[in-house]
Amino acid sequence: MGWEDSLYLELDPKIRNLVRALNEKGIRTDGSCEGHLDPDKSPHPHVSIPLDPCNIAHWRALFWLFQKLGEWNSQGHDWVLRPFYFDPAYPSWFFLEPREENNDRDPFVLVRLQKEAEDLAEFLSRF
Repeated sequence: MGWEDSLYLELDPKIRNLVRALNEKGIRTDGSCEGHLDPDKSPHPHVSIPLDPCNIAHWRALFWLFQKLGEWNSQGHDWVLRPFYFDPAYPSWFFLEPREENNDRDPFVLVRLQKEAEDLAEFLSRF
């Protein structure tokens, strides 16, 4: 196992493959969570994608992701790239996450959303 592989082992297991799939497509990530029932943590899986406004390769990779999410969602899923903190004076991000947020912290919903995150990783890896 190389040092890059060991970095992925530090991530939550149910989101690890999605982060890896995004990174392999040139999409940098800087935070992720598989979702938890604990009230102090995120109730649904998500990946944070920082924006690099001056990097054209970054924008091409994001455009690719938008296209693939459209294909994924046309198969009955509902994941979004939600913009967060658009202000020129501060860094901005997208959150890749299911539209369904599981704010009631339903364990069955969480398991289904985690499975979707793993399936999305597999889907993105095919291209």
